[in-house]
Amino acid sequence: AGGEPYEGKLAVATVVMNRVNSSKFPNTVRGVIYQKNQFSPVANGGLNRKASAETKKAVRKVVDEGYRSFSADVVYFLNPDIATSKWIIKNRTFVTSIGNHDFYK
Repeated sequence: AGGEPYEGKLAVATVVMNRVNSSKFPNTVRGVIYQKNQFSPVANGGLNRKASAETKKAVRKVVDEGYRSFSADVVYFLNPDIATSKWIIKNRTFVTSIGNHDFYK
């Protein structure tokens, strides 16, 4: 979520933590992030870039302080302009758009 506004960074971190806490996904942050075919920054190497101060602040707020942008059932997001799969759009319930991402439950 490096190019997203602060609210978008919070929302993406929320999805990661919602997945960690869901029985449908791996139960660790690392497991969620590196789950096969889930996050494009893993596939394209973007995850290896140095995180900005704002990104670190958002992650700390979600992980350390327990902040959540939305309810625990929101476990999907995508950028509809560049997504290569529309599975989420067709099969999940839209919740909100923040920055370039749409979030789903």
